[in-house]
Amino acid sequence: MTAASPSSNPLPPTSKVVELMGPAVGGIRTHVAELTRRLRAAGRDVVVAGPPDALGHLGRNDVVVDVPAGLSPWGLVRARRQLGRVEGQLLHAHGLKAGWVAVGDPRRRPVVLTLHNLVLEESSGRSARVMRELERRLVRRVDRVIAPSPAIASGCEGLIAPDRLAVIVPVSPSPVPRRPRAEVRAELGADGAGPLVVVVARLHPQKDLSTFLRAMKLVAARVPDVRAAIVGQGPLEAELVRAIDELGLRETVRLAGPSDHAVDELAAADVVALTSVWEAVPLVVAEAAQLGRPIVSTDVGIVS
Repeated sequence: MTAASPSSNPLPPTSKVVELMGPAVGGIRTHVAELTRRLRAAGRDVVVAGPPDALGHLGRNDVVVDVPAGLSPWGLVRARRQLGRVEGQLLHAHGLKAGWVAVGDPRRRPVVLTLHNLVLEESSGRSARVMRELERRLVRRVDRVIAPSPAIASGCEGLIAPDRLAVIVPVSPSPVPRRPRAEVRAELGADGAGPLVVVVARLHPQKDLSTFLRAMKLVAARVPDVRAAIVGQGPLEAELVRAIDELGLRETVRLAGPSDHAVDELAAADVVALTSVWEAVPLVVAEAAQLGRPIVSTDVGIVS
């Protein structure tokens, strides 16, 4: 099935919007939750659809649509059938997996895609090549694309008409710490007088945390009482544990695990670090800036 034909006519303000998520973490969850809150506050009828834990600790989605983590044909068929039972006049899909479910919608409703990330050109292997091609085909099929950054928008050039592409920075709530700074620092192993460096990131190759660890090796040689905490979870946890041991950083760097409110850890930091090789609009940088925390980052996304 194909998506509905692109139209220049906006939907009426009474239309119900379906915010469709795939298996999401971090900034996408935060963005969808805040976007939904703001749309409802403005009088929009919004339903959040996705896997049962799509919003994580931020709340429960309204209906279950089992957007698969991969692109299994049977998983897509099942999710599309579920989506067909969800009432609404406009589908707003977040990410590649949700987008492919949305363009196969049995009702052929208009689809807006927020392309939160791109498949990196430097990614190698058959899987990366397939994902890049699927990404290009998806952009051609949807009615509108929202790019969180100019870099992502440039990746859509030649795939969609310029008047159907917009750069819109994702929304997020203002960061407000919930716990005392001293309490959080003590939990992160920084209850002494030394500085605390905090990274909030998924333990994933995109975040290049091995570079962060090598940098901390150099910092610790000059500032012996420095402490660092990596807040997050992901597939590279075991690898990072080994790297910490090999670099002799067991007393310096702590893998703190995930946090339900990472604003607390950011507010407790003396420095917030980001070593990603790819980002669009890293939420952690925006939050750290609002909290008045110094930031050390790679030149990535809108951070420059």
